[in-house]
Amino acid sequence: MLIFASAFVPKIDGVSLRCTHLLKNLNAMGYETILLCSYEGAPDFYDGTRIIKLPSFQPLNYSESRIAYPFPILTLLKSFFQFKPDIVHFIGPEFVYIPTAIVAKLLNIPVIGSYHFNVNAWLDSQDKWTRVTLHWMKYCQVFFFFFFFFFFFFFFFF
Repeated sequence: MLIFASAFVPKIDGVSLRCTHLLKNLNAMGYETILLCSYEGAPDFYDGTRIIKLPSFQPLNYSESRIAYPFPILTLLKSFFQFKPDIVHFIGPEFVYIPTAIVAKLLNIPVIGSYHFNVNAWLDSQDKWTRVTLHWMKYCQVFFFFFFFFFFFFFFFF
C-alpha cells in the first residue's frame, strides 16, 4: 500500500497519529507499505515502512506544518514503478493528491482517502486576527470535501 500523509512523527497531530496506527496495524498483518509525506523531520523508516519525503514548503501562519508542492512528478513515478502498490491511500487533503490520483488511475490502481482535520478547533486555538482573517476556512472545508468527492467520483467512474 502506498500511503500519502501531510504529517508524520515526530510531529504530533491527528494525521501523524492516524498514520502511525495504520502503519503498525498493516505491518503487523503482513502488508508491505511505503509512506510519502511532506514533513521534512520524518524518519527514513518507521516500523518497517520506508518513508519518502516530498519537496514541500511552509505555509504562512502555520509554522509547524509543511505542504507538498503540487507536482513532484519524478518522485511520484519513481515511487509507483519501484514499489508497484496494490492500493493508494491519501490521509488528509493536499494538492499533490490530484496528480497522484491521475497516475494511479492510469495504472489501474484503486485509491482511497481519509480526512483528519478539525478546522473549527484549529481556528479556536488561533489569535483573534487569524480567526477573523481565516474565518472563510470553516466554509471551505465543506467545499474541499465535496471537491475531492466529486473529483474522485467523476474521474474514476466516467
